[in-house]
Amino acid sequence: MNKVKLVWQRNKNLTWETDWIHWLFSDITDTIIDNLDHSLYLDNSVLIDTLHAAPYHNDYAREMRRRGLRFGLVHLTDEGSDNDVSSYPDCDFVVRNFLRKGMQEHVLTIPLGWTVGTCCTEPDRSTYDRKLNWSCIVHRVDASRAELSHVFSDLPNGMFYAVDHHGPRLSTDKMSEIYRNSNFVPCPSGRITPESFRVFEALENGAIPIVPKTDYWHLCYGIDFPAIQVNNWHEAKDTIKIMSENPAVVEKYRRHCIDWWTESKRKTKLQVEQLVERTIFNKGQ
Repeated sequence: MNKVKLVWQRNKNLTWETDWIHWLFSDITDTIIDNLDHSLYLDNSVLIDTLHAAPYHNDYAREMRRRGLRFGLVHLTDEGSDNDVSSYPDCDFVVRNFLRKGMQEHVLTIPLGWTVGTCCTEPDRSTYDRKLNWSCIVHRVDASRAELSHVFSDLPNGMFYAVDHHGPRLSTDKMSEIYRNSNFVPCPSGRITPESFRVFEALENGAIPIVPKTDYWHLCYGIDFPAIQVNNWHEAKDTIKIMSENPAVVEKYRRHCIDWWTESKRKTKLQVEQLVERTIFNKGQ
């Protein structure tokens, strides 16, 4: 199998998606390189960067193209669809998270995936073995999250944890353990889009995500996206109460979420590999 070089143009130790990106490319990666001074120009490479904080990027991509080198780009954190993407035509392919309309054919949008340290390597715990019925961990509090906390305050066997309000930032191990012990995870929207890492951390740890109802999910992930969609947090609370009356129903739906996420990961990894093969190694053939 043809291999590429993963080239980190930013500090991978300060990036949430590092483990997820490494996993997606794991079967086609020859080596992983830190190129923080941007002095290396390598053929058959995949640049990984956050373009909103990379003023050097456009010149670097043009130089790669001028030298006739084949390369792709993993573009992270364009949540507001406002990053400069004028370098995309210079790249043989682009893999990016967050939906942005009007992208070219060589651009693949992937799920946010899990954050560093939250990949689940333990056997799944059944609904009956999970100590919490619901949990939600947030790193900031806005109006929607404050409402969630208030509405869920009398819903038993759960926890709402807001960093700095209820205590310090939890380690990823602790956060994953909480989700592995939860049946439901309410997932408030991110800063700009409905999507957040919390959705995929819940799926990765076998919990059922509950998300704001919007067409965004179907546009990104198809009509079979399994997270429970609700119009408000009162509806989310009622849904949890009704489903929890029959643990077998919860277990069946939880297994449905696990199966969807397992298949989604498989498909996404395959799409990445096929994109690389088509655009880097078979280009022009």
